[in-house]
Amino acid sequence: MTLFFTLLTFIAITGIAIFLSIKFKISSSLTPFVSICFEMMFLSLFGCLGIIRVGGYIYYILAIVAIIYIIKNYKQVLDKIKEPGFIFFSGASLFVIILFSIKQPMFILWDEFSFWGTSIKLVKVYDQLYTTAPIGWAWFATQKPGFIMNGYMFEFFGKYQEWRACAGMDVLIFSTISTLGAVFKNKDWHKSVPFFSIGFLTPFAFSLYNTIYGQSSIYMSVMADVPMGMIFGGVLCLYFASKNKPNTLWAVCVSLMALTFTKDTALPLAMVAAGIICVDILINENKIEIFRLNGFKAKILNCIFVFLSPVICFFAWTKYLGTVLSIDVTGNVGGSDEMGMVQMLISGIKQLFGFIEPTEKFSQVMGKMYSSYFEMNLTVLGSGLKLTIITLSLILIAIIISKDLRYKIRCAVFGILSSIGFLMYYIFIGFCFVFVFKEAESSTLMSYERYVYPYYIGWFLAALMLLAIAMVSEKRRLYGLGRIPVFAIMLVMVLRLSNIVLPGYSFIDFQEGFLDERKLQEQKAQSIAEYVGNSKDNIFFIGQGDDGDKWFKYSSQLLPLQLEYSFGGGTLCLPEAKIEDESPYYIKITPEQLLEYLDEKECEYVFVELSDDFLEDGFGHLFSDNLENCKDGQSALYRVVNDKLEFIGQVK
Repeated sequence: MTLFFTLLTFIAITGIAIFLSIKFKISSSLTPFVSICFEMMFLSLFGCLGIIRVGGYIYYILAIVAIIYIIKNYKQVLDKIKEPGFIFFSGASLFVIILFSIKQPMFILWDEFSFWGTSIKLVKVYDQLYTTAPIGWAWFATQKPGFIMNGYMFEFFGKYQEWRACAGMDVLIFSTISTLGAVFKNKDWHKSVPFFSIGFLTPFAFSLYNTIYGQSSIYMSVMADVPMGMIFGGVLCLYFASKNKPNTLWAVCVSLMALTFTKDTALPLAMVAAGIICVDILINENKIEIFRLNGFKAKILNCIFVFLSPVICFFAWTKYLGTVLSIDVTGNVGGSDEMGMVQMLISGIKQLFGFIEPTEKFSQVMGKMYSSYFEMNLTVLGSGLKLTIITLSLILIAIIISKDLRYKIRCAVFGILSSIGFLMYYIFIGFCFVFVFKEAESSTLMSYERYVYPYYIGWFLAALMLLAIAMVSEKRRLYGLGRIPVFAIMLVMVLRLSNIVLPGYSFIDFQEGFLDERKLQEQKAQSIAEYVGNSKDNIFFIGQGDDGDKWFKYSSQLLPLQLEYSFGGGTLCLPEAKIEDESPYYIKITPEQLLEYLDEKECEYVFVELSDDFLEDGFGHLFSDNLENCKDGQSALYRVVNDKLEFIGQVK
């Protein structure tokens, strides 16, 4: 039944996409992307208003209205659904949805449990935004809700299942790739195939560089970084592929807003995209009208709308956080310096250009950022420098083969502005490492790849689009020149990835064995739910040897049951216990202190996921069965009764 409900969401998105294509005369290769961006913003608005379920029903009503409109205009539908981009989007999306319904993938990454996946489940369980939904630990989730709303939409009807959220993220990614087909006519569909192939391989190619010997999470997770880069590229592709700018300005603005609402680091990307679009409008657009204005006045008004789209979203979310959670994300960006965003930028710029003496931390971090750009083997296509060269080369070839002087100028301007935008974004990420991240993270540029992937991905996709447009009207004497780099890049990606992603480690043919631990955790969570029922009491977690990973997974898995913070997981032991490795995940505590903690946090239940000698020797006397039911790796559930933990039953 969940497959049916998931397909229902896909039909709703597709119906609205076809409606937009017919109504506004936009290529149907572009409208799936616009439809999903609209869905993300629509649900985000209702989520912030506290009536997200109402927003979901209204969205489906709009989809039904759109489908009725399509039926009445059925003669136009056939041409629309035959466009290369729409065929790719529909085929790829249906393939993944059906595949995942059979193979049932689950979340496997840490951040999916600490935020991205757990947030979707919170919204599904409580029908309210994750910012206000109850959870058993300190939950100050300030990340933007765009991706969460897309996942929620695919979970709207029916039972919550993780594969549905993963499929929803893939449908979003496929919608960005489909924009590459907007410039090709139906009869020239074969010319779009290598572009779709490269687009499909891009998430792999830009996030892998060494052979993996475990399961790849690409196309099988709800992590935000790669999809954010795809949307960044989708925004630019949407703009450059649109033939009738006045009719698509609103679509560009909606996509910019959706980009801004994906993640905290998305605002710089959205501002870069808005800047590029505004300059292109001012330089290259001649016949443009809006609100009965034309000429330069119309250009300025268009630019104002484009520029304000991400700005309004940013400040609207800031206002929401300040009102609901009393959090000021502009006045304090976090980190040891506890400075505001503007102060961070000013301080960073002053140190960068030598107006004030750079701190030792600033010099070290920015020095590593500089060397990493040239030296770090970042993707299957090479380092950041190589990616820049490849991207700019695509733009240069587009300039060479195009016979339209105005288009040559457009490509040249994009190349210059996008390069400047990359430099600004790269410096901004460096500032984040200096002023926001902890010392351990900044000293090693922890997760450096995740923060720079998005720009490279979007930049590359936009360059592909510019080349595709140039190929449609290339000079006769240069016929075929534009295809050479496209096929070369596709070939390199295929050859490199065939050695990097080994059989059985991709989302298409992954082995089910790697999910055994997650499935066992799911079974144990269901077992606990049978014992506890609908109790709203906190559950204390004991998982000896855990580094916090299992605690995060069970916290998400048990929802709506509340797994209390429980010191963030770790190994309980007596203060005098002899520990060879003084790990921070050893919790030194007395039995009396444990009981006081359980009372203070109002924990009604204790879930012993795994016991060991430390727990048995130091705390065994607190348990009614002396932990006999936790031998040989068994799990058990206990109820807190005065100063005793009464055995309820084994958790299997």
